[in-house]
Amino acid sequence: MASEGLTETEEELIIDLMKKLGKEWAPEFYRAISPRFALTAVEGVFLKIIQGVPNVLLHTRTDDVWRGWSAIPGSILRASDQPTKLFNGLGDAISRIQGELGGIKFKISPKPVDTFFHQNRRGPENSVIFVCELDKETTPKGFWWQSVNSLPQNLIPHHAAVIKIAAANFNCTKTAFV
Repeated sequence: MASEGLTETEEELIIDLMKKLGKEWAPEFYRAISPRFALTAVEGVFLKIIQGVPNVLLHTRTDDVWRGWSAIPGSILRASDQPTKLFNGLGDAISRIQGELGGIKFKISPKPVDTFFHQNRRGPENSVIFVCELDKETTPKGFWWQSVNSLPQNLIPHHAAVIKIAAANFNCTKTAFV
């Protein structure tokens, strides 16, 4: 019996094509297939205290899905990622986040604090939330610090919830993790 909406021949064709598929996907293909699967997003929530208030590091997204939206740094787990001993096995995704920030170094190792399952315009996602701190006071190019108490209106909708979870796991009096 074929999957809903497909003939048996169409389903067999898709199965054969999926077997040929490599690990790198064209953006159009990714956008067409991603709503059919729950993706794993690795969210790097960089926090620091400014005048006694926790602030989060944000930037403006440039990808097709979220272009123009304010966002926290992050990466989708990829089929080509290899499990690592660091960062709960998600080292490749954390390395991409570091690259997005210009190769920054961490003050202490990113701490996984929770997960958050949600639906967004890309489809279902499960976010793995890491609380992070920058090693230096320099703000990476293209990023800015924003109070967690006054997040921008154009923040990617689920990022507000992710930031709230991360901030609850950040010790504001010592600027270190709980």
